[in-house]
Amino acid sequence: MSVTDKLMGALTDDSGIPLAASPDERGQVGTVISVVTIGVVAIIGILIYSQVNGSLPTPDNQDLANSSDSVTSGFGDAMNLVPVVLIVLIASLVIAVVQRFGGA
Repeated sequence: MSVTDKLMGALTDDSGIPLAASPDERGQVGTVISVVTIGVVAIIGILIYSQVNGSLPTPDNQDLANSSDSVTSGFGDAMNLVPVVLIVLIASLVIAVVQRFGGA
């Protein structure tokens, strides 16, 4: 068996498909991609909500005006959870990295 065959065997799985990295490293990349995706979706969601809310006319009825404020308040409360989700994902990434140091 030549060196090239050994090297290709280490870089591919049993069916010959190239491996990008170890499963742990792929999981870490997936977590980083998830954090970036959630952040971008949250920013775009806030921009879309702001544009839609800004284009709506102010209702003459006070009850309708209050309901619009309630919806905006609820959306703001929901957006307060986004940083918590991002922190949890980053914490899980850090825990996975630290856990790899302990195992041999």
